[in-house]
Amino acid sequence: MASDCIDLIDTDSPAALILADRFEAIRANELSARHWSHWHALRAANPQLTSPYFHPAFTQIAARVRPETEVLLLHAQGECVGYLPFHRVRQDWAVPIGGRLNDYQGIIAKQPVLFDSHRMLVDNGLTRWEFHSWLWPKPEFRACVYARPITSSRAHWTVLDDYLTRLRQSSSTIRRHGQKRRRLEREHGPLRLELDETNPSVLDWLIRVKRDKYARTSCTDYFAPAWCRQLIEEVFAARQPGFRGILSVLYAGKRPIAGHFGMVANETLHYWFPVYDPSYHRYSVGTELYLRIVECAGAWGIRQIDFGYGTEPYKRRLLTDTDCVWTGAFDSHALRRRWHSAWDGLSAQIKRSVFRQIVKRICRSMFPDLGKPVIR
Repeated sequence: MASDCIDLIDTDSPAALILADRFEAIRANELSARHWSHWHALRAANPQLTSPYFHPAFTQIAARVRPETEVLLLHAQGECVGYLPFHRVRQDWAVPIGGRLNDYQGIIAKQPVLFDSHRMLVDNGLTRWEFHSWLWPKPEFRACVYARPITSSRAHWTVLDDYLTRLRQSSSTIRRHGQKRRRLEREHGPLRLELDETNPSVLDWLIRVKRDKYARTSCTDYFAPAWCRQLIEEVFAARQPGFRGILSVLYAGKRPIAGHFGMVANETLHYWFPVYDPSYHRYSVGTELYLRIVECAGAWGIRQIDFGYGTEPYKRRLLTDTDCVWTGAFDSHALRRRWHSAWDGLSAQIKRSVFRQIVKRICRSMFPDLGKPVIR
């Protein structure tokens, strides 16, 4: 039966569309070597898929820590044309690979893929498929989905000195940062960056500092579920061709004062979990860490740092480019779809309001978990 549901298409390139006519969900650990090789080839051929989240290694790691990991194979005229990894958190409910730890979702394909989402859900026993940062293909939303656009950001450069010059010209914080750096060294000892720290105890320090901040600010603790911590540790240990975890730490003397844990895939570093010791806040040690990472990036062949979705002040200060991504869900239940769409729209309006902080404090005092992302 025909369905007037979401089609995922690149409206700027209608001649390049592929129409998926069959959907096959299988366990990630059942994919053959040929499938993984094909996945690599599709990703390499598509400049939209540079993020480490689209690399096969991320899905393989997630599958080791979450056995309910599956991959949707999209077929057209008898051939597999794309892959879409996910977790089946209930019999009829899907969430992105890596859950809320994932900053980008989309179909791994060489060209934009058009498909009937209602049929995709029904054929695989699903009623709902959530996404919170759908990047590619560019979506045209119709009746079977609710979604709203949000912003992702990145810093990209061809000549590193040009990017650093731009930062100094556009940000007074960075322009005056040298004064804070000299004061920090006078008061706490020489600074040293360990770009690729391999000591697991330092990763434990970073997670502990991040969790302390989550507790202080009443934010969702992304490290609370055991599988999240295990996924981070697996990425930390990963050393695959074109994919690896990277822990960078700034030391003052022998003490770690700021750190970042992320992923590198080819020329892209995904800026994932930055932290700093709050007792060093007045020295802007997070800025110092970032600048030193950027200065060392060329030796690793890194030409792009991806900050993911969100509009935190530090991202706005450091970015060179932005993209539109989408948050929402494929959902075959009309009432549930309308409820979530209305709630999501209301939340977005409140966040843009001048009264957002007042409303947030009132709501959080009455409902502590209201508005927090749910980790599934």
